[in-house]
Amino acid sequence: MFTVQELVLRDNKLRKIPDVSIFKNLLVFDVSFNEISSLNGLSNVSNTLKELYVSKNEVNKMEELEHLHSLQILELGSNRLRVSIIYQLEDLWLNDNQIPSLKGIDVAVSGSREKLTTIYLERNPCATSSEYSTTLRQIFPNLQQIDSDIFM
Repeated sequence: MFTVQELVLRDNKLRKIPDVSIFKNLLVFDVSFNEISSLNGLSNVSNTLKELYVSKNEVNKMEELEHLHSLQILELGSNRLRVSIIYQLEDLWLNDNQIPSLKGIDVAVSGSREKLTTIYLERNPCATSSEYSTTLRQIFPNLQQIDSDIFM
């Protein structure tokens, strides 16, 4: 039996998340470089998903992510996002958005506090603070990388 585990729909001028509910064992889903403005439709994505790539779109709100309990990588760079609640992530890419401050980020990713090892927030208003890196390291004790800065 043929099972699709990775679905890449990059650069297809998609305006919305397509219905991928037939792919019951999907692990990787990539809809980067499209024209998607909403994450509506993600509720139909298999809860086995480990990696979700939605960079370079027009998304302004994180929604329909709650059921993705296996999600380890969420790539939402270059969208129009503000922080929302996220769970169980190891890598979080939110660069090139409109996140004004780090206020509330500890609550927004509270389920990932101990697991998060990589975070990209560069080119957001919040990344210009002089306490940016220090604050992130205090909130997320296991961070190994902030933007392009790697440390152990």
